[in-house]
Amino acid sequence: MALSRVLRHFLRSSKGFVASVVVPEGTNIHPYSAAAHRLLGDPFDGAHIRNPSDVIVIKDDPDLSDITKLTRYNGTRRVIILLAFEEWVTDDVRLLSDVTAALPRPTAMDIKIAAKRMGFGRIGDADAEFLMTHDITRLSLMMRRGRSVDAMIARLRRYPTPPEAPAPDNADPGPTLHDLHGFGPAATWGTCH
Repeated sequence: MALSRVLRHFLRSSKGFVASVVVPEGTNIHPYSAAAHRLLGDPFDGAHIRNPSDVIVIKDDPDLSDITKLTRYNGTRRVIILLAFEEWVTDDVRLLSDVTAALPRPTAMDIKIAAKRMGFGRIGDADAEFLMTHDITRLSLMMRRGRSVDAMIARLRRYPTPPEAPAPDNADPGPTLHDLHGFGPAATWGTCH
């Protein structure tokens, strides 16, 4: 829903626009791409080059020359550029864009609004708070038409997010020169220098 808030003024206008939007750090960019296509009214089928609107996803390579070509030569009227990293919003991107924004992480209210717009009905505050704690990719996977909100929440509880693996403990740097067998005078030299 943050995406629609950023683009509201432009989506209501009949004029063309280029919007550059940075997704929240560490999130999967593809659900945002699907949402951008939905906001533009485009079918998300991959064959949208000749449409009057387009969504461009920049997640691996900060080379933005293709964006300039697409908007300048293909007559693309409405463009949403989704960037994975804020540092990729260069001066050239700002020159190209009518609006540049960084999206915040979804809030409980965003979850409630999205669920209602997608036809899932009203979600209570406690359920929205619970859903907000999950990654948008997991939410995208479990939200299916015809599946009740209660069933979706039950699925998330049944298949919780695996805990992050603990960072390796680097307290043991390995053997020292004194510990290594056969170094003799080299060990003495190595510990002095």
